[in-house]
Amino acid sequence: MFISKKWRFVLALDSRKPFGHLTGSLVMICVLMTVFVLLSSSVASPGISQKIISEKNPYVFGVFPFISIQRVEAVFLPVVLDLERVLGRRIQFQSASSFERFQDRLSHAAYDIAFIQPFDYVEVAVLQGYEPVAKVSQALSAVLVTANRSEIKTVQDLKHHAIGLPPQSAAVSRLVLRILKQNGIDPERDLTLRYFKTHDSCLQQVLIHAISACGTAPNPLALFEKKMNVVFRPLGRSEAIPGALFVVHPRVPEVERKRIQKMLIALSTERAGSFWAEMRTESPFVSAHDADFDIVRKMLLGE
Repeated sequence: MFISKKWRFVLALDSRKPFGHLTGSLVMICVLMTVFVLLSSSVASPGISQKIISEKNPYVFGVFPFISIQRVEAVFLPVVLDLERVLGRRIQFQSASSFERFQDRLSHAAYDIAFIQPFDYVEVAVLQGYEPVAKVSQALSAVLVTANRSEIKTVQDLKHHAIGLPPQSAAVSRLVLRILKQNGIDPERDLTLRYFKTHDSCLQQVLIHAISACGTAPNPLALFEKKMNVVFRPLGRSEAIPGALFVVHPRVPEVERKRIQKMLIALSTERAGSFWAEMRTESPFVSAHDADFDIVRKMLLGE
């Protein structure tokens, strides 16, 4: 029987000693009755027995580390809980310490379900047979920002300066490089590029004037500005591509894949949590199809 950590302290009571006027045996009976009541009230999902959930093998759900691992876990907790509800099995959440490590695991099909960036879908996930089921409803674009009081006014002003980006393989980094090239800047010749593990780290470096600008995405930027009570000045914005997406490995039965898709599309922004509130849409996710990412394929071909 699965017993959550929340209630394991109940079993630690020593029933060999009297408790008031009760004998040890009576205490044990009371303890077992208490555990039964608590477990009955904490079944993971309505209509699905705890026994069924505990007997099924868990699915591994991987999320690429676009923000710190601690924040990723908090952001996707509602999704994990709803996946457990509709699938009737435990969901094992995983992220990674770097984009590269996550991509390596994805390339070995380590995840049953994954939330990935669009370039990883085209370059990695498709090769492993992953199928798209839902994507972020808001298209993804990159923004290049500088400090609000910076002397830099345009993208061209960044020549011979240092700018920060998320990991080199991140979709935002690739989109920012396109912004630079479209403005006549050769990133390798005209700039010093510095890559950071997270968007927050990059933006923080702008605040302390360690770099002149940062390439990020609208949602992480808005959250950082709100958290730090600061405002950045935008210098440029890239064209939009489909946003990050959920994919499911073929080893997950089709009936479960459809349940996952239905759940994600029906998930309300309010239920999903504050991270998605900046989208101002009823649901943070919409259905996804392979053809949606043809624009990404064209970018990879240099178009």
